[in-house]
Amino acid sequence: MKLGRMPLFATTAAAALLALTACGTSRTLHGQHVFRFSGDRLVIDDSTSDLQLVPGSGAGIAVQRWLSGTAAKPGHSSWTLSGDTLRLGINCSGLVFHCGSRFEVAVPPGVPVVVHSGTGNDTVSGLSASVIVDGGAGTVQLSGMSGPLRVGTGSGNITASAIRSSTVRATSNEGNVDISFAAAPRLAAVSSSDGNATVRVPAAGQRYHVLVTAGGGSAQSKVPDDRQSSSVVQVSSGNGTAKVLPTS
Repeated sequence: MKLGRMPLFATTAAAALLALTACGTSRTLHGQHVFRFSGDRLVIDDSTSDLQLVPGSGAGIAVQRWLSGTAAKPGHSSWTLSGDTLRLGINCSGLVFHCGSRFEVAVPPGVPVVVHSGTGNDTVSGLSASVIVDGGAGTVQLSGMSGPLRVGTGSGNITASAIRSSTVRATSNEGNVDISFAAAPRLAAVSSSDGNATVRVPAAGQRYHVLVTAGGGSAQSKVPDDRQSSSVVQVSSGNGTAKVLPTS
């Protein structure tokens, strides 16, 4: 059987649809807003978007956002501050070819932060106050932190570098956890149920009370264990490997 040629109007409609789709995915809308803030801590609710936290320089909360596709359309994104809670959201319902979003929040100096996130990736750098991240499927990346940290994810990986926090607690159900310290912690408690768990600590001139356990994988420490030390490093994994290594 000989295939017939596509009618001209169908070809034209298909081309128009492709052009519309291309425009929707390539267009990025950037916006910024400064929220007045006088609270003792900042809570951020962000269920779907990628989020970056950076140090701010003033009392207000400076927020930037980058929206693309459906998220860039009027009425498909929101950012509101109510009390101490900043809510960031996008609406990707209906016929969607592309719906992308990213937010950057500049946190006022010395303000503790609590983040509730879902599927987006979280990046936090350079904050000196305490940070709590309650994550889901996205990754959590931290660097240059010096305040107390508590991080948890469902399936996302957790990585941290150049950490000077005295207390760090990090746990994931299915993701890998890798924490690297630039200064000796007082307490590092790291665990993963189904992923690998690794802690890297400065070894020169430092002593640690090391506790390493693994269920289905291997457990090892290349840092001497001193049970009299007040610096505790506790690493555990259910089905992956658990390691304590010297910071290179």
